[in-house]
Amino acid sequence: MPIYKVSSSREKYRKLAIQGDLSRLSGRHKPLETKRRALLIKDNLSRLNVKKNGLVLDMGCGDGTLLRELSSRFGICVGAVPSDEEKNLLARAFCDWENILFLRGESEEPLPELPGRTADLIVCNSVLHGNGFDASSVAKSLGAFSVMQEKGQVLYLGEIPVRNEFEGRDYGLSFRRYLVWCLKTGRLWRLTQNLFMYLRSSITENVYIIQGTSGFHSVPDDFIPLVESFGYQYVSAHDSASNALLTTGNTKKENIDRVDYIFIKS
Repeated sequence: MPIYKVSSSREKYRKLAIQGDLSRLSGRHKPLETKRRALLIKDNLSRLNVKKNGLVLDMGCGDGTLLRELSSRFGICVGAVPSDEEKNLLARAFCDWENILFLRGESEEPLPELPGRTADLIVCNSVLHGNGFDASSVAKSLGAFSVMQEKGQVLYLGEIPVRNEFEGRDYGLSFRRYLVWCLKTGRLWRLTQNLFMYLRSSITENVYIIQGTSGFHSVPDDFIPLVESFGYQYVSAHDSASNALLTTGNTKKENIDRVDYIFIKS
């Protein structure tokens, strides 16, 4: 019965990679949503003066969808993941892509194997809010990104929550309490889906993972100065869902849950 309780997103995705299902590394239940996010980021980047045929680093690259979309625009596309299991799975899936390669590395440390040691573009999408990240680890990650970039190079930080997405989720690592939480909050589809996945894992080799309920969040008025303190200049912020350009820091008024940020190294 491969049912795991994990304390961080890193451990979750390592377990999924061992299972061998590449699509689950995206962290999304719907492949079309993974594709939509990749195209949205690609569209935002098309408006920026990023070096043509340069190097892009996707830190925490998931299933590699974004790298595939950017491969025609950049000369070298590097995906970084925190475990050998993820790296090896991705390398096998992209073995025919000459300009896409994968490295093992975590966001808090510069990548010593990065070709040229600097990246014309760093994308870190839907990573820094993950379970196990806090203000300290996010700051370390920003410091590492700064080391790997020079003046004029672009940093794209996607899907930073503006509020605590785990608030009220008092189920911890208990599957039973998770089902009760789904019932209390009216998440019947999620309850049905997870119950099916849980039961399937009890009779097959499929993995079901229960992870903790903590993560990073920050409002734009706090997050932008934080990133700027690591030597970046703010360019723009967008609603992660609609891609609408944010003109105010009042995200609560605008009913925004997550924000994409674009910075340039100064």
